[in-house]
Amino acid sequence: MARRYSIPSSGGPPEPISLLAKSEASAAKNLFDSVDDVEMSRLQEASAAMSSRDDTRSPYPKRRKQEPPARERPTDGQPWPYRDTLSFTRSLVFYGAGAMTLENKRACESIRTCRSFRKKYCGTDSVKVNLPLLREDDPTKLTFRFESNGIAEIFHASDPSQNLCQVPNIQEFHEDYRHVEEMVSEGAMRSFCFQRLQLLSTSFKMHTTMNTIVETEEQSNLLGTDFYRTMKIDNHIHAAAANSAKQFVTFVTNKLETEGDTVVLANGKTLREVFDDAGLEKDHLTIDAFSVLADYSVYQRFDNFNQTFSPFKMADMRRIFLKSKNQIDGRYFAELLKIVLSRFETNKGHNSAAEMRLSIYGMERHEWLDLAKWLLTDWKFKNFPGNMISTDNRWVIQIPRLWRIYSKKHEAREPTFLEMLENIFTPMFEATLHPEQHPEVAEALKHIVAIDSVDDEGAAEVSKNATVNLYAWCAKL
Repeated sequence: MARRYSIPSSGGPPEPISLLAKSEASAAKNLFDSVDDVEMSRLQEASAAMSSRDDTRSPYPKRRKQEPPARERPTDGQPWPYRDTLSFTRSLVFYGAGAMTLENKRACESIRTCRSFRKKYCGTDSVKVNLPLLREDDPTKLTFRFESNGIAEIFHASDPSQNLCQVPNIQEFHEDYRHVEEMVSEGAMRSFCFQRLQLLSTSFKMHTTMNTIVETEEQSNLLGTDFYRTMKIDNHIHAAAANSAKQFVTFVTNKLETEGDTVVLANGKTLREVFDDAGLEKDHLTIDAFSVLADYSVYQRFDNFNQTFSPFKMADMRRIFLKSKNQIDGRYFAELLKIVLSRFETNKGHNSAAEMRLSIYGMERHEWLDLAKWLLTDWKFKNFPGNMISTDNRWVIQIPRLWRIYSKKHEAREPTFLEMLENIFTPMFEATLHPEQHPEVAEALKHIVAIDSVDDEGAAEVSKNATVNLYAWCAKL
């Protein structure tokens, strides 16, 4: 039998919030009734002094510490979390008899397996770290080396044979990765995930239908903040695409007018000569002619997407204006990005920041040093002087998967995949363990918040033999 409220004299069940308020007031009254007059006077004076002191500190009353919002109904006897603002619980979905089929159960087991893999590789379950030695006061006692399996291992001078940070090997990773691929491609998994997305979409529609009014009222009561004042982060922005098409066209036109005689290519060509050879004049520089805007043609077409980074579909234009390493040491690229960063720093009409991306390709060992010097250069621009470090931007490094290109780069010898990995990761280890020897890279790493691997995610992957020694993993494999 369902539990019933006792009916008060006024009729109807008690309203929960009013009931709690009355209970607290009654408890407070009983407390003060037990205090004598002298003690009551002392308490009132202390309370008045505290109130006057709080009034001088802040015009707002102190807020009670907020508890996390409820994600489901509390068990019997447990109170709801205390929240000053709105807090919604998950809506219940009832499955009919037989709705959970064997396929659904198999898909759920696969999802559990995938979550265990995420915990394995993104957590600490499979990583063994010797913290006391890693936190050595003298970092000169730490060293590292790349093993033939492509994993960098860290050692202490007291025991050069003991790896201080052990992670899963490449064979184990390869097996887990293939297992994930198999689970993702199963029909049962696809059907279950589609059903789950439909349920979430329907639940959200139900939530907006029932709670739009109270959410709108709650939003209107938030004083001193709105959408435009709330901090927003623009992420996954490649630095070469950070500026708008209009900004880019205006910048190039200005440089052609004011710095046409500047040598911009290694073969000695000036900026005006590059445009003349391409048959381009100043009047030709329009947004449509530059062809840097994304449209329907780039959908699932990584090749067309990459072409939008080359103005007029010319590699020289990209090299001159959108590269940090070129004949002019990336000066045009830096000036373009300083224009973009200034917009975030001035916060005119908005409050936002960015996470812009720069690329490390792994083609040469000195790429990290070149990029660090470019970031830390004290540029002498007229309107936006200084280096490329900004409080309104954090840098992210993306590593394109370009082994297919690197493997064909050297004609005199056949490079190995391990060499490419060393070009990417060795400078980071060296600068971290010995910052005094690599000050530029060490300083640049302080302003980098993430590393990502990118490529055409729609392209088919060719399975590799995980047992092959990476010293022998070359273009023929």
